Amino acid sequence: MYHINRIDSNNIQIIIRYSQSHNMHIKIRVITESRKDVVKKVSDEHYEISVTEPAKGNRANNKILEIIRSLHPMAVIRIVSGHHSPNKIMSVENDMV
Repeated sequence: MYHINRIDSNNIQIIIRYSQSHNMHIKIRVITESRKDVVKKVSDEHYEISVTEPAKGNRANNKILEIIRSLHPMAVIRIVSGHHSPNKIMSVENDMV
């Protein structure tokens, strides 16, 4: 099953393949305090995301969750590892069964 989403502001189309259980992990490299929010797709399961928010007070993590949720509106998103690191692994659990 393939799930297709689009980010309108950057006009980026992302195609991601889900496993049979409809769960997947994506790797994210985060750059904080950038001039604008940018999502760069490195591979199907690896992204580089720049956010304007600082890494203080969990503000950058919240912004990253917001961006990933906009890409996967019907999924449950959570940070699996990297809560205090620029390298993160996020779980995307698809609710569409």
